[in-house]
Amino acid sequence: MFAKIKLFLLSNQNINQTLAKNTFWLGFGEITSRLLKTIIIFYAIRILGASGWGTFSYAISLCGLFMIFSDFGISSILTRELAKPETNKENYISTSFLIKILLNILIFIIIIFTAPVFSKDIIATHIIPIVALIMIFDGMREFIFAINRSLEKMEAEAVLKIVTNVLLIIITYIFLIQSATVTSLALGYMAGSLAGFIVTLFIFRKHLKNIFRGFSADLIKPLITTAWPFAFFAILGSIMANTDTVMLGLMKDTTEVGFYATSQRIIAFLFILPGLITSSLLPTLTKQIHDKEKIKSVVSSSIKIIYMIAIPLTLGGLIIGDSLIVKLFGAEYGPATRMLQIALISILFVFPALIFNNIIFVFNKHKSVIKIFLIGTILNVLMNIILIPKYGGIGSSIATLISQILIMILIQKELSKLIKVNLFSGSLKLIVASIIMSIMLYFLRITDVNIWASISSSVILYFSILIIMKEEFLLKIIHTIQK
Repeated sequence: MFAKIKLFLLSNQNINQTLAKNTFWLGFGEITSRLLKTIIIFYAIRILGASGWGTFSYAISLCGLFMIFSDFGISSILTRELAKPETNKENYISTSFLIKILLNILIFIIIIFTAPVFSKDIIATHIIPIVALIMIFDGMREFIFAINRSLEKMEAEAVLKIVTNVLLIIITYIFLIQSATVTSLALGYMAGSLAGFIVTLFIFRKHLKNIFRGFSADLIKPLITTAWPFAFFAILGSIMANTDTVMLGLMKDTTEVGFYATSQRIIAFLFILPGLITSSLLPTLTKQIHDKEKIKSVVSSSIKIIYMIAIPLTLGGLIIGDSLIVKLFGAEYGPATRMLQIALISILFVFPALIFNNIIFVFNKHKSVIKIFLIGTILNVLMNIILIPKYGGIGSSIATLISQILIMILIQKELSKLIKVNLFSGSLKLIVASIIMSIMLYFLRITDVNIWASISSSVILYFSILIIMKEEFLLKIIHTIQK
């Protein structure tokens, strides 16, 4: 038994097993590392209060708008190209690494001189350079992981993410107990991120040995030319992810930012599922690009997994969102409840959109949907301008939801030209089980049953109903695990 488990988790045998193995390791690493990071984040949210946490979140979002240019899609291109057997790996790694370093230096200089102009909070202005360094160290670590993903050895990435976040917790906690300030949080985060980068650099040193030896000036133009559409996607995504917080900080105050950022912290954690699936999918889809039926099968399975989690998650979150916010962060954060509930609805549209983006990426048809993301981004900014002054964080949540729904509708329409995927095919049983689960969760809530006991009981009920209804896809997953 132990030998079979070891074989399954530490080797690549076939497409389905490799996808399952990599999804497991990415999921294990991502969930564990985020849970670890959540410990220090929740601690910081409580001791800094809504205003202090809002200041830190504002600095993160403001720097995020600049730092997205520090990668320019290079990491994603690297994973795709290294997965191809005919690629000169040494040339691609060396050239991409140099581009990444130069972009980081350039963007850091721009942040130092430009970002403070957009900040009316003195403390946020002071910590902006520190936050920029956090993002640089994180970005360089992700660049190294991009090399590893092409090898489809996600187990190494999982271990390193966990190690990084253990270091992050320890170092940041030491800083915070010395001084419970926003600056201490930023310094601790930076030191923890740097420590994780150094460890990652050491573990993958053989892949980076003689890193500049394979540099090819002739590759710079092809890399930039190929990467810019993906960079454009990332830029628009960054604008949608960070512009709400930045505009809230400019139009309202850091307390309102703190409420909004708290709701988004929970949503960010939930994005683990589609994130790990898409990361596992990219090498697999790239190798199957000439077989659309196999791609359709893999994508359909991925969407089914996503909705198996997203539907009950959304309905359950709408019912217990207020209790969850207060339980996690305290009564001070009660105003974040409505923001969280609105954001939960968006996962029904964002989760599958991430899968669709990967398909477009693999087929090299990304340019055709740039206009879709541009329309969604512009709509999001305009609606924020209209809604934030009157409704604050709730208005920003509504603006984001409407923009994401529009993007999802348009991108699915564009995707249908490449491959036919029925978004809600086979979801009836999932919806029925989710409704029954939600009814029980509602009665547990109004009878004051412990929130964690309520959540646990609801999860058990949900999957039990699916088994009773003989949900075929769930039974296949169970059968695969048993094998």
